[in-house]
Amino acid sequence: MPAATRAAALATCNMPWRHPRDSTETFLDIAQAYAREHGHLLPEPTEDYEGRPLGEWLAEQRRRAADGTLPAPYQRALKDIDRWWNPAWPEQWQRMCARSRGKTLAIPAGPLPADADALTRWLDEQFDTFPTLAKGQQAQLAALPLQHDPLALALRPPKGAQAAFHARGLRAARRFYRIHQHLRVPAAYLDDRTDPRFPLGKWIADLRVLANADLLSREEIDSVEALAMQWAPRPQHSGAPARLPGTSRDTAGQHPPVQRPQPAPGATDARQHGQNFWVAGRDPSPPLLPDVILHGGRRVLLSMPAGGGKTMTVATAALEAASRALLVLGPDGAYLHHVVKTWRMVSRRPLAGINIRPTRSGKAGDTLTTAGQLAEWMAQQPTGALVVACYRDAGLIAESHRNHHLPPFDHLIVEEAHRTYEGITSADHPHAVIHYDDGILAYNRVYLTATPRIPSELPGPGDSRTEIAWAVDMPAQPIFGTHHPGEDRAQLVDKGLLSPYRLMRIQVPEPPGFPVWRTQALGAAHLVEQHRLRRVVAVLRNRKQAEAFACQLAVQMLDAEILIPRQAAVRYPHTQPVIRCQRATDPMPPDLDALVLPSSDYTTLELIDVLSPLLGQHPGRAAQTAIIVPEPYDPDDHAPAATPPAVLRRIAAALWAHDPA
Repeated sequence: MPAATRAAALATCNMPWRHPRDSTETFLDIAQAYAREHGHLLPEPTEDYEGRPLGEWLAEQRRRAADGTLPAPYQRALKDIDRWWNPAWPEQWQRMCARSRGKTLAIPAGPLPADADALTRWLDEQFDTFPTLAKGQQAQLAALPLQHDPLALALRPPKGAQAAFHARGLRAARRFYRIHQHLRVPAAYLDDRTDPRFPLGKWIADLRVLANADLLSREEIDSVEALAMQWAPRPQHSGAPARLPGTSRDTAGQHPPVQRPQPAPGATDARQHGQNFWVAGRDPSPPLLPDVILHGGRRVLLSMPAGGGKTMTVATAALEAASRALLVLGPDGAYLHHVVKTWRMVSRRPLAGINIRPTRSGKAGDTLTTAGQLAEWMAQQPTGALVVACYRDAGLIAESHRNHHLPPFDHLIVEEAHRTYEGITSADHPHAVIHYDDGILAYNRVYLTATPRIPSELPGPGDSRTEIAWAVDMPAQPIFGTHHPGEDRAQLVDKGLLSPYRLMRIQVPEPPGFPVWRTQALGAAHLVEQHRLRRVVAVLRNRKQAEAFACQLAVQMLDAEILIPRQAAVRYPHTQPVIRCQRATDPMPPDLDALVLPSSDYTTLELIDVLSPLLGQHPGRAAQTAIIVPEPYDPDDHAPAATPPAVLRRIAAALWAHDPA
């Protein structure tokens, strides 16, 4: 007979059916009543309830749970009463959190009053300690009734690198505001309550630029306005009073509109107007240039490690803010196909390509050979279209603006912007028009790169040089606007968003008379076999070197599949290594186990492009990647080298550029 049936039968016989007074079931009933009354199941250890020592009993259950002697059904019953009955953090914290539920709460922006109650003081502490709390604590704080408190943005688990960076800035800003009662932060100010110290002054300056470019969310704007943030007002085309970004209140009396000078035709010095826009000085200037400068000209340099999500970050922000057409420039069609794939994950805006196929599977882009054709073609595109083009067509776009009144773009987004760096030195360079406001007209310019600073090579030990020679130094150039760095690569690896990498160096003796590349092939083959690497690319300077290296690899690795440029892999299931020998300029295949660098002739700029796909891999597709450097040495020369080879210094410089930390 089932237990429930037996219990019902006994009850009809007037038999008492109660649990013993000191049984677990009796205390569970008491615990349930306590939780209904107090909102939690964490009484003090000495606290009694309904005449029974509930606090002492629960303390014993926690000890048994820690020892593994508490039966699973009882653990589930206690968890059903209160999910946090046995927290991994201090019980007093959990009691205060339970007390705060259902209360009218607010996070104080300024200093705490002397008569602040315990709950207010507790909530105030959580604002600064939130990043150090356990995930369960963070989830409970995020669920508190603080929806209408703008500072509550810092009490939510951040979704993405940019949100986490904003929350860090918000905490540092509140500490500054409590001391000074304003957010007029000096540019070089560092908040020393964090390690590393947070660049609060630079963050405040970047916020103003991002707000002017409509790249801040409503919540982000409200959160800093709660700390008396003062925005630089934007001039209105209609002559109406300036307004704070994202607000409707009139601030004309507090902050008079800034009137930017209207450029005259001819040569104009960019420093005359500050760093917000750049006029190269062509005659005549495009007729729409004054409108772009007065109501745009905003520039942001966004740098994040390869694979860190730069394109996704900007696509999300730009697609929400832009109402006119957007132009994305990239180095080549293969790279732009990857960019478009990311944009399509965010929005299904109409897509168009200038002289390229916008997607790999889409129809070919229209062939436009003259500026007039381009202007007519753009007039036929839907409003708000996403237009993609390669750097090589920048001059054609600029000519269409100048001679055929092609309307300004809402955003000009330059992918791999470090490749256009040399264009700022001369107006005659084919990439220069990308950077000049009177070249390609755009209200907002956003430069994206993983490598805003690239050294020629890093000095080795004992090197007498004390200063780094920079091949690229974008943050030092005002033309690129305000530099907005994202999280470094180490943080993204720790979060499981990027795959880590290893640098493998092997030295192999090279007796006289060895065939060319045999020594390097021998070292590479040894490491590939030792570590059981399966998807490998060897990068050489040209096709001839790639074929010679492939021949030597084939001698060393009889079971491997060795490929040369333009040769496709054989598609059949096997577990042998597939090693592709290719030029540094060839597109890199995805999902690699290793990259072999047998040559000593690479420049740092070449290595930047070669390593970028490897460092941007997702850990779900490549658990760990290797950079293999096979080096020949003279077996008769027993003296150790005084400094690392130049190729190692350049590899170190390329890795440093991808992650300056």
